[in-house]
Amino acid sequence: MYWITRIAAAAAATVALALPATANAAPVQSAAPESSSETLAACTYRINANDVNIRYGPGTDYGVYTTKDKGARVTGPAPCYGTVFRTGYWWVQLIRGDGGGYVWVAENYV
Repeated sequence: MYWITRIAAAAAATVALALPATANAAPVQSAAPESSSETLAACTYRINANDVNIRYGPGTDYGVYTTKDKGARVTGPAPCYGTVFRTGYWWVQLIRGDGGGYVWVAENYV
């Protein structure tokens, strides 16, 4: 069983949630308060290896947008559970740092 931590931006409380057994990534859901209700803004992942390729699409046949090292934080759109299986890997969608759309990382690296 995998665990994620949901962190409310306006509160210091942390609640652990169980993920389905099919999900390999362990995202951290960041919430931003909006009026009186809480709205999920994005999912933050931490890279778990060095020289991890962040690609333009979900597959090794896509070009490399950038590389990240162990401990780097990357952000994906909410909800945090969407992945795509392609070219032998599960892929997680991320938000490009320059605001130019989306990029992908192999799920076993987050």
